[in-house]
Amino acid sequence: MAGYFIREINKYLNINAEIRFSKDFDLHEERNQRLINVCKDLNATDYYSGPAAKFYMDEDLFNNNNLKVHYFDYSNFEKYVQLHGEFNHGVSMFDLIFNEGKNSINFLNKTKL
Repeated sequence: MAGYFIREINKYLNINAEIRFSKDFDLHEERNQRLINVCKDLNATDYYSGPAAKFYMDEDLFNNNNLKVHYFDYSNFEKYVQLHGEFNHGVSMFDLIFNEGKNSINFLNKTKL
């Protein structure tokens, strides 16, 4: 189901990116090792995650596997008009799309992650 939403968001915003699913990989039970294995299968050198992952990520394990860990900082996203109250950075992509429509891609392009 999530894959459907990601595909539709990409199509709506004219984003061309390959989407891979967990079923495409041999997954390890332990979550850090599972992510490392997926990164290795994709020949990745860097892993990007949301800030909440800091609480469970074993960065040493990633570093020992030659993977640099980066955390998104949503506080630097350009502000847009939201329906209620002051601007809230901690919302989903749907908030941006519902408030900015096709113009959403311009906000994403201006943001440095």
